[in-house]
Amino acid sequence: MNDEGRDGPAEYRSTTGTFIRYFAVADDAGAVLGYVWAAHGDDAAAWEPRPSAGPEASDAGRLWSRRLREFKARGIAPIAALGEMFQEPGHIGTGHAVAGSLTEAGDLPSLKALAREDWDFAYRSSTGNPVQYVHVVDADDKVLGMVWANDEDEAAGWLTRTAMGDAATAQGAIWAARLRDAWRRRLAPTAVLDEAERETEAGGAVTVRSRKTRPALAELRHWATLRSDPRGLVRFTEDLPFNPMPR
Repeated sequence: MNDEGRDGPAEYRSTTGTFIRYFAVADDAGAVLGYVWAAHGDDAAAWEPRPSAGPEASDAGRLWSRRLREFKARGIAPIAALGEMFQEPGHIGTGHAVAGSLTEAGDLPSLKALAREDWDFAYRSSTGNPVQYVHVVDADDKVLGMVWANDEDEAAGWLTRTAMGDAATAQGAIWAARLRDAWRRRLAPTAVLDEAERETEAGGAVTVRSRKTRPALAELRHWATLRSDPRGLVRFTEDLPFNPMPR
């Protein structure tokens, strides 16, 4: 379709003064990249990125914005398009709709404030620089996930070990709260790892192992998101390999 089709513009409008509905889009590690929203009673829908998600939010936005244009070209109302998009399977590298996240927002400014909240009150969720990390383990020394940090970019985050299911997801919620608290206390990202190691040594509620450095966050994300565990990597060892077998 050209910029102007027979039925009007090829895109939904990107602003509205009416109530909206939206859902969150997350990457394979569970980090929210942004939100797709649509207006009630108005021909408006768009992608709202989370600034703290960095370039990954922009990459995801291109795909989700293209899907919105496709629905517009078919003459689908914004709210109906949103509902269909929410049911679609995820897209490798560009995120998936977060289950249970389809909800109402009072207005578009409220959603924009939500998208910026972690930017204003949390560490950045991505970095292109080397990261330090620790493994978080359960009582049987099985790895539930990893906490990583980079001081140069003021970045830190949690990576859920997908193969560990609900236990890893629950631990992720705990670490999200710990990271927000650390940010409010203005701790450097790697100081979060320092605290976790001290707590482990003192026999506290947190148990971490093997503080190391990797040249790229992508390596950690690749290992963390394996759906299967072909080499028994889920149990902690001193040298977890980062060239795992394909899924």
